[in-house]
Amino acid sequence: MTDNVTLLLVDDLEANLVAMAALLRGPGLRVLKARSGSAALELLLVNEVALALVDVQMPGMDGFELAELMRGSQRTKHVPIVFVTAGAHDRKRMFQGYDSGAVDFLYKPIEPHILTNKVNVFVELFRQKQALARVSTLQRAIFNSANFSSIATDAKGVIQIFNVGAGRMLGYTAAEVINKITPADISDPQEVIARAKALSVELGTPIAPGFEALVFKASRGIEDIYELNYIRKDGSRFPAVVSVTALRDAHEAIIGYLLIGTDNTARKQSEEALRESETRFRVMADNIAPLAWMANVDGWIFFYNRRWFDYTGTTLEEMQGWGWEKVLHPDHLPRMLPTWKAALERGQPWEDTFPLRGHDGEYRWFLSRALPVRDASGKIVRWFGTNTDISEARAAQEALRESEARFRQIADTMPQIAWAAHPDGYIDYYNERWYEFTGFSRHEFGQPSWEPVLHPDDVQRCVDTYFACIRSGTPYRIEHRFKDRSSGGYRWFMGQALPVRDGRGEITRWFGTYTDIDAQKRAEEKLEATVTERTAKLQETVYELESYSYSISHDLRAPLRGIQSFAQILEEECRDEIGAQGREYIRRIVTAADRMDRLIQDVLVYSRVARTDIALENVDLMALLNGILEGYPQFQSPKAEITVAFPLPPVRGNVAALTQCLSNLVGNAVKFVSPGVVPHVKISAVTRDKRVRLSIQDNGIGIDPKMHGKIFGIFDRLSRDYEGTGIGLAVVRRAAERMGGAILVESELGKGSTFHLELNGASRE
Repeated sequence: MTDNVTLLLVDDLEANLVAMAALLRGPGLRVLKARSGSAALELLLVNEVALALVDVQMPGMDGFELAELMRGSQRTKHVPIVFVTAGAHDRKRMFQGYDSGAVDFLYKPIEPHILTNKVNVFVELFRQKQALARVSTLQRAIFNSANFSSIATDAKGVIQIFNVGAGRMLGYTAAEVINKITPADISDPQEVIARAKALSVELGTPIAPGFEALVFKASRGIEDIYELNYIRKDGSRFPAVVSVTALRDAHEAIIGYLLIGTDNTARKQSEEALRESETRFRVMADNIAPLAWMANVDGWIFFYNRRWFDYTGTTLEEMQGWGWEKVLHPDHLPRMLPTWKAALERGQPWEDTFPLRGHDGEYRWFLSRALPVRDASGKIVRWFGTNTDISEARAAQEALRESEARFRQIADTMPQIAWAAHPDGYIDYYNERWYEFTGFSRHEFGQPSWEPVLHPDDVQRCVDTYFACIRSGTPYRIEHRFKDRSSGGYRWFMGQALPVRDGRGEITRWFGTYTDIDAQKRAEEKLEATVTERTAKLQETVYELESYSYSISHDLRAPLRGIQSFAQILEEECRDEIGAQGREYIRRIVTAADRMDRLIQDVLVYSRVARTDIALENVDLMALLNGILEGYPQFQSPKAEITVAFPLPPVRGNVAALTQCLSNLVGNAVKFVSPGVVPHVKISAVTRDKRVRLSIQDNGIGIDPKMHGKIFGIFDRLSRDYEGTGIGLAVVRRAAERMGGAILVESELGKGSTFHLELNGASRE
């Protein structure tokens, strides 16, 4: 009988696992199933797997991540991996799969003959590998095993090889027996004589007692295994089972014999171990939820756990042997017994589903599994089995089928396009509206891909969004264009899909719709074009107004300078004639003229910032700020205490505009403090998501939160008690916006203020 070859199926959906397992059932194949990457790793730790068929799209650990973990383990790194995916033949994903350790891909829906043919190739390779390994293992076992005595002789029977096991069993060293004695010299002489007589009668030819009696059958090409007592060096005896093989050269001439002996003590220990395992199984079985049972090698069931009798209401006397016919549904008995007997004959794990009658007379569905237990020689000695209640899972599947049938019935009458998909995203249903719109037939469009009808600009976005929702289990919503087969043009659709979950919260299906929103999108595009056109005209008007204000402000400075000059001449040349009162009037004229000049200069600065093209570059914020702080006396101690949290990151900006911003912000922080208070200013910066936030915190008079939205407007002054024109913060805001940044404020009256200047971080050049 061929040894079982183990396959591992990994998919988060039980239905997919059952379907693939059904396709792969066959002689010599054992199928293990795992519904997650972690469960697969647990099975790989305790099973030698010939091939792993792994679903790519799984929640938690996906197929690629599982493959990478397998490749990183010494035990599993050589296990071949075939990815099973519902995704399109995407070269990028294929390369990612091969990089993570895949040897091949299978695409859903899986073609049975492709699946079985590919699996058969890997199974055959694994069996060849096992065969080579067995030969090597057998050789090592023969010559190095301490549990088997391996004695090889020449053609005359003189011992030539005496292995470790023979030395342990018999007490001799190899030097004491090689080229000195025959195996007959360490065997019970009376048993050798008796064997010679028995063989003479059996074979009808005289056989002399001695070595000839031990190897006569083997010398004639007859398989020979017999029991006799070996005699140790110290004279003690022990029973052994001896297998004899004639060793022949290339011409079939006998050149010696190989006698392999096994101590019967090992067999007794194996039998004891089996009894212990049965005891453990019985103890465990009485404390688990499934119905558990145990059968002998021919399938005769002799043990059931407590849960079995609680459920069925039967007794052991009723159920021994083939007693399942008393509780199995009559319609399933003709099918179940043949599958169980076939598993016994093949020596393979058994799995089946059927209803069993409970003590209340009602039937519930169970998944029955049984595994053979083998002794040290590989011979099956027991069967351990469990029956797990799957009634609720079957009911949930039936409810899902009913809900999908209702969905399809409704969907075929809807004006929208409707579709349904498996949990892994494979679409297996479209309603009639889809085929009417696209012009495809059901046979023509069976693949789970929208690419043939999607607008080329929308393909990647749709694929990425769709599979991101499949992986995360979140509702799907997207707008894109489908090609109308009748017109050849594209129309806009709103796509939406929701996952359907079972009682455990696991996704079992996706139901989705596509609604035609082309008219709405066209209207939005027309409105957007109108808004864009009007915005451009408004910006042109604003630019003209800014240019006009700049021109007016510039022209006002000429007469103002005349007023300042004549007032100064009048004060200097007519000082005595105009008296103290006149000089006070002149002082007021000069003061008002200076204030007017500063106001005009600020307006010019504001207009210049708004009008001038700003070239952006990487700016060393630390060096720029140091230059500003050193250039103004009012920023120096003891007039002000300014601390900077080093280092400040470089930013993307304009040196002139950034200098204006920092000078105004630091100047305000120093200026707007209560009388007698030394200004304390802290400057720091943080980088987040490629943006730099420069914060300037002061201990000044603060700003009423109601005024936060107004202070960045032109001519809005922070306080009438402090000198200023009310344009500085407006300049900061305009400059920040021109550099792609923003200005924010946090402040309360009497608690100081913190201004945040946000800019893009420096780019790599």
